[in-house]
Amino acid sequence: MIKTSKILRAVIILLISFNFSCAQRGEFEPPKGYWNQFTMKIAYATGRLKLIDPSPEIPNNLIAYRDLVYKKTKEKILKLDLYHKNNITQPTPLLVFIHGGSWKSGDKDDYRRYLVDFAEKGYITATIAYRFSQEAPFPAAFDDVVCAIKWLKDHASAYHVDTENIAVIGGSAGGHLA
Repeated sequence: MIKTSKILRAVIILLISFNFSCAQRGEFEPPKGYWNQFTMKIAYATGRLKLIDPSPEIPNNLIAYRDLVYKKTKEKILKLDLYHKNNITQPTPLLVFIHGGSWKSGDKDDYRRYLVDFAEKGYITATIAYRFSQEAPFPAAFDDVVCAIKWLKDHASAYHVDTENIAVIGGSAGGHLA
């Protein structure tokens, strides 16, 4: 009986700690319909809350150009992906997404969900790989972004890019590089 009581007490303490640990980090409010982070996490763990698929299938109405080489360095071959509707004939605004990862990790596929969503809305979207800090010192990553933008402008006619309407978007380290 005493052993069961200690186990139960430990489980309760862990659940309370888990519940309040999110609030201490200042995380977002749970979606409507959930009391707090804890109930949302239980819903996710039990399959009642579905997350957005970060790597969706490419719909038939889009063209995906994957792994286009935009730069070769001694450290690595740098590639980009580009998406657009398959019926584009006129120059179209381009959104370039740059992944985060503390300048030392991440992948150009991290933003695929956004690339597909914005391409379906009529934009041309691109995402780029860049050299990480352990591969080449600063400003190598920044230079890679500049090179990718230049490559996209140089090849604008092949992909129907409107070179006067390019936006660069990034999260974390990608935001810095943007």
